[in-house]
Amino acid sequence: MSMINFIINFFAIIGLLILISYFISYVIDYIKQQTLNAANKKIMPPPAYMQSSGIRCPDYLSNSAVTSNAYTCSNKDFNIDVKDPNTCYGDTTNKTVQFKPLPEGKTWELGDPKGLKSMSEQEKWDFVRTNVEGNPSRCDWIDKCGPAEGVSGVWQGVKRWCDMADPSQASV
Repeated sequence: MSMINFIINFFAIIGLLILISYFISYVIDYIKQQTLNAANKKIMPPPAYMQSSGIRCPDYLSNSAVTSNAYTCSNKDFNIDVKDPNTCYGDTTNKTVQFKPLPEGKTWELGDPKGLKSMSEQEKWDFVRTNVEGNPSRCDWIDKCGPAEGVSGVWQGVKRWCDMADPSQASV
């Protein structure tokens, strides 16, 4: 009988240790998520804004269509001045430009929200430099599509990624 009590107590202790480890793991994950949420709130524009609309189109252009291949941005609503429509638009007649959408399953935000995987700094850096054929990249749009010579286009939240050095070239 003593051996059975020992086995029962042994497995009870193991079960208790497993429950304690799950609880500790949950608390650590909760603290990490709260820390990431606090970090996201300090970034301007907020990453949630960048994810939902800020990464899609330059400031003052309207997001007119979203497909799996491109975000289509229109300048018909506000008719913002650009230096060279042929450089700034993929379709000069309709004043539209297309940009690559966020990769499937990826997010601009930190902390893997909503089951999406956060883009690394390198992925973000590369992303703002990719383009849809016949259209400028996000960085090219900022550099070449301001209203006058020497004036950059406005795109809050994207410009800093265009201005930063390639993360893969950073020294440790």
